[in-house]
Amino acid sequence: FAAGRFKKSIRVNGVKIDPAGDPRFLLASSAPDNTGPVITAQLLNVQSTQGGIPVTRDPVIVGRVTALGRITKFRVGIDDDELKDFENILKKIEANGTFELQRSDIEAVNDGPLTLGEHTVNFVAEDDACNTTAVFPVRFILVAQV
Repeated sequence: FAAGRFKKSIRVNGVKIDPAGDPRFLLASSAPDNTGPVITAQLLNVQSTQGGIPVTRDPVIVGRVTALGRITKFRVGIDDDELKDFENILKKIEANGTFELQRSDIEAVNDGPLTLGEHTVNFVAEDDACNTTAVFPVRFILVAQV
């Protein structure tokens, strides 16, 4: 929310909040938003690790994207994809900022099935103030189903 001035306390969804201390509120006198989004993500199903890299049969990735403003782009690339070729998956982000990529989602971005072996799924986000994250990688080793 942005405004020239808010009351000392306001109610949001029935909860009393001080907008001056809440990052969701931007006062006209506030400094511009220069803080990029934050991405966290990990494999949902890890069987073991190999050299510190998670090993899985089921490469479902879960995570969260947060920002002071609104997320306007959320892109993903597989392995050696160049940043310009990352696919926008903004629609995968839920209202609370969480997301889940199924194997089928990853393979759609990959334009085909994942081969067995090591892979990296790379994420990048941008907010409405044009702040962009660094590439956030999720590495894993895909092994055959038993």
